[in-house]
Amino acid sequence: MVDPFGDDDWQRAQRRRALHEQRMLLIALQGEVSDAVHRLEPAAPEHWRSESARRYAERRDRLRDEVRQLLWSLDGAVNEAATALSALSEHG
Repeated sequence: MVDPFGDDDWQRAQRRRALHEQRMLLIALQGEVSDAVHRLEPAAPEHWRSESARRYAERRDRLRDEVRQLLWSLDGAVNEAATALSALSEHG
């Protein structure tokens, strides 16, 4: 098999090791992102005494939902990157 980078066995092994390390870092990041998503529990219904407190709670809930969506998007992107790195390390 011809190496596309023209590397010898040692260089290929080094590249594989680096890809494996990057994949492990991405998997760790994915775990942290997933944990962050699960920590964002929906706001419990509360009785508010004032209009400003109610508006504040609505804004907080909206922002929490936006952050949750961003974290899920990041989780998907990290998963795709880890899969791509895994494929590269298997064929590298």
